[in-house]
Amino acid sequence: MANFKTHIQISAISSGVLSTSLLGANIVNSTEAVLLWIVGTLGGVLPDVDSDNSTTLNILFGIITLLSITAVLSQLGEGVSTLEIWVVIALVYGFTNWFVRPIFESYTVHRGIFHSLLSSVFISALSIVIAYELTYLNAIMSWLMGLFIFIGYITHLVLDEVYSVDFSNVRVKRSFGTACKLYEYKNIKASLLMLLLVGCIFLMAPNTQGVKSTLLSKHTFVKIKESFLPLALKS
Repeated sequence: MANFKTHIQISAISSGVLSTSLLGANIVNSTEAVLLWIVGTLGGVLPDVDSDNSTTLNILFGIITLLSITAVLSQLGEGVSTLEIWVVIALVYGFTNWFVRPIFESYTVHRGIFHSLLSSVFISALSIVIAYELTYLNAIMSWLMGLFIFIGYITHLVLDEVYSVDFSNVRVKRSFGTACKLYEYKNIKASLLMLLLVGCIFLMAPNTQGVKSTLLSKHTFVKIKESFLPLALKS
């Protein structure tokens, strides 16, 4: 399979190409383009969260820990002492990393359910709802967030499959077929549960009518095409 550096580089390049295309067509602003580039790059390493010793898992739980601490501290209100803040931070950190993380690791297997097309849809749908419900992003940007994570995620799966083929010796490695599968064939219950969650999450997603008219319209593709070349080359 491809290593962490390769996944980061390829997902960063692909999401960078897409985000700058949207920026050039004035569909997103510069801040939104950078945000899409970041989440697309992150999507390119997300499938490796099922590896207990992976850099991706460390990054993921680092983000979860930071967000959890921020969320809890925001609920404390005024008049909280410095000592109480330190205690809350320590408790949240300990709970997230020494309780939640071991449970997560015990229920995940590398190249298991998170290395599947089903999981790419699940993670993307979840990111859409989180972006729309828990941030100030509108429906269009929320769907773009999900789309960029999906593209990065798929890029990872495809890369792993490509690296499962040894072109120098013209042979297929034993890992071939374990990265980019439709669902986790060895754990049907988990796959069915994830499929059920996907359906429930999409019911919570923001309305797609404005998204379709903005992102999938002929006018949008024309704008992207027109913004691709410099004016000097068009004349």
